Amino acid sequence: MAIFKTKYKTATDEELLHYFLDGDEKPVIEQFYKRYAHLIMGTALKYCRSTEDAEDIVMTIYLHLADKLRKHSVQNFKAWLHMVTKNECLMQLRKKNYDIPYELKEFSLKQDEEEYDSLTDIQIQLVLESLNDLQEPQRACVYRFYIEKNTYAEIAQELHLDINTVKSAIQNGKRNIKLKLSNRNEFI
Repeated sequence: MAIFKTKYKTATDEELLHYFLDGDEKPVIEQFYKRYAHLIMGTALKYCRSTEDAEDIVMTIYLHLADKLRKHSVQNFKAWLHMVTKNECLMQLRKKNYDIPYELKEFSLKQDEEEYDSLTDIQIQLVLESLNDLQEPQRACVYRFYIEKNTYAEIAQELHLDINTVKSAIQNGKRNIKLKLSNRNEFI
């Protein structure tokens, strides 16, 4: 039994995802909870600013985590979980009719999450290679948004840009990458 528990404690996130797909759902979800509950709590507190609401979000995410993992092909669990957490926070704020500060709003978050999760490893590699063809600030913004999973506000602060410039750079960069890859007939 001790070997069984050690197997999950020492496994990488990628290995845990494989164990999950092989049917070891409960111990994998428990291990993810032990590893990341504090990060989810921190993100939820950032958005909700209420310990009670943040705790509810942590529990909601872990109650539905197995279902979400079955629906998505997750490549980077930590980044994906961070995006799921932000999305859940915003949904909870909207349900309670709280006014969401502009700098915390996510634009088309669910669409971007599904779009990213549907990419194959080869497509992700092609996108990463295509980043080199973008001009600044498009390259920096697209990388931080899609690869590092930063919010518009986080990118704006880090790059000393306003949020509208960041949003525009991401949209234009995304369009330029799609055009480049579709011209090469490698990406649809």
